[in-house]
Amino acid sequence: MPGGKTKFNRSWLVKLDNNGNSLGDWCVQDSSNEFAAYYFVCSKSISCANNGLYQVINHADGAKHNV
Repeated sequence: MPGGKTKFNRSWLVKLDNNGNSLGDWCVQDSSNEFAAYYFVCSKSISCANNGLYQVINHADGAKHNV
């Protein structure tokens, strides 16, 4: 999205992460930021403004998410 930010998209919640889990199993839109996802598995809010869905899924592959 040139020149803009990517808002969290609720339709992403039905997508699968690289482990085959639905994003909705561990992620929701951050209630205070429309450009961020909140990961309740690791209690962290991550911006998705730059890379959108890729950024959400990429966090799921990280060591901090899999604690």
